[in-house]
Amino acid sequence: MRFARACGAAVIAVACLLSPALPARSQSRPHTFTLAHSVPQNPVRLRLRALGARGSAIEQAREHVIAILSTENSCSAWFREADPDVAATFESLDFTLHDGPRYVVAFKSAWGGMLLMHPYSAAVQENAGHNATVLLNANGPFFENAADILERNSPGRFARIVGRLALRVGSFDGNTLPAQITTLFHELGHVIGLLPDDSDELSGLSKQNTQRVLHACRAEIKVSAREHRDTTRAY
Repeated sequence: MRFARACGAAVIAVACLLSPALPARSQSRPHTFTLAHSVPQNPVRLRLRALGARGSAIEQAREHVIAILSTENSCSAWFREADPDVAATFESLDFTLHDGPRYVVAFKSAWGGMLLMHPYSAAVQENAGHNATVLLNANGPFFENAADILERNSPGRFARIVGRLALRVGSFDGNTLPAQITTLFHELGHVIGLLPDDSDELSGLSKQNTQRVLHACRAEIKVSAREHRDTTRAY
């Protein structure tokens, strides 16, 4: 069973490469998103609460995604191109933690250049549909903002830790609400077949898929996270 790994699994060259520009999308102004304060209990929410602090982080990002998908905006419109009832599909998803890769692995490519392979953020079965389970890497950028760099001299051998590198999801720092919302949107894109399979970590498709998500949803993600920050400060 193949899984699409997303948001941070991309392998990037040390000499950064720029992605080609994507076609312009709707320039509609982002809407204001209101999160419900009294939401009926459901099995997914109860399981997340049982995971402690990490479960609370998943649930917080999940509520923001539901709020965005339930509002008329360019982001929800993009997802509805593949699934007219995408909000219900997302609400059906379950989440589980996985003790996945924790290091940024540095290794030489076939042509002699140095590459960095980041720990992935999440994974889900491609075109899984309703009730799919999203695996979240407990050591990836959903929960962590930096990782140790391991230099690999030969296949299967890790020589030594040579430094530490900040983790990001697209343009957002790891372990932040915008990065977490982006991760969940990325996985939703795989669940409904809106994004192509990017399980090959050497292909760079994961990074490209994240950019597609942000092209459609960056404005809504930033507005939702800013309103959360403002509300938190008010208390």
